[in-house]
Amino acid sequence: MSSDGLQGAVTDTETYHIGDTVPVAGFDTVPAGTNILISGAPMLGKRRLALELLADGAESGHAIAVTPDTDGDRLRTAYEGTTHGNLERFHTVDCTGATGKGSMDDTETIKYVGSPGDLTGIGVGIVKCTRDIGHEIDGGLRLSVLSLSTILQYANNQRVFNFLHTITGRVSAADYLGIATIDPTTQDTQEVNTLTSLFDAVVELREADGGGREVRVVGVPDAPRTWVSF
Repeated sequence: MSSDGLQGAVTDTETYHIGDTVPVAGFDTVPAGTNILISGAPMLGKRRLALELLADGAESGHAIAVTPDTDGDRLRTAYEGTTHGNLERFHTVDCTGATGKGSMDDTETIKYVGSPGDLTGIGVGIVKCTRDIGHEIDGGLRLSVLSLSTILQYANNQRVFNFLHTITGRVSAADYLGIATIDPTTQDTQEVNTLTSLFDAVVELREADGGGREVRVVGVPDAPRTWVSF
């Protein structure tokens, strides 16, 4: 999929509000065009955090989520349960392929792709979503891939890298906010580092000693690299 395959909606948003969704000093806003990777082991709340980041701009902007492991209806329910979830501005590319949904007719809010390995189809689904939203987007657009680890089970590393390079490039060029999640324990360290290099900031999650979770942000000059409770 070439970068031309994702041409479409643009936004004149200059910054994206994050607030206290990630409780790290110096990370309450990010410039438009920023790509954020949420990295952590299973059961640490990566998807929930990504959905909260998507929903944070729901009052004025739009959000698109590529979902390879949770069907579109269930993801919309989870999104609706976030602090600011607004389903009217939430669009989903369902590439789970569950029960033949890849052959289902698209709806206004859910586009169906037959498999997490159909990266071209996913790109087409994103374009359909941006066309539905409109050419000029007020309030910004937050575009997410949930999760890269699942997609890597269906497509080889080079194809995923090329796909992600296109996605992050489009986010940067169109002044979107890009968000993706990954479980680094399921991939080779070098492969994870290669994919991570495409992102401007990494939100790392880990289990704290004695229970609970901790978070830190890497790649943002104003954000301390110390771990904080989350």
